[in-house]
Amino acid sequence: MEKTYLYTFDAMEIGEEIRQARIILKITQEQLAQRVFLETEVKLSQREVSLLEKGTGNPTLKKLEAIAKVLNKEWVLK
Repeated sequence: MEKTYLYTFDAMEIGEEIRQARIILKITQEQLAQRVFLETEVKLSQREVSLLEKGTGNPTLKKLEAIAKVLNKEWVLK
């Protein structure tokens, strides 16, 4: 049985970090989603990236970890 964890994070702050890192890499939201899948096999859509960047997404921990890996970021979740 898979464990369930509760976590909180500042969605606006992480969303802005995702957007800034993506801009620095000069990639689109779609390209980020594709890289996440290619590098981690975690499915992520362009729409999910858009919602995350706006601070309105509701990602799983697995998706946040995959995005962090691709963007070479580290977030502390509380």
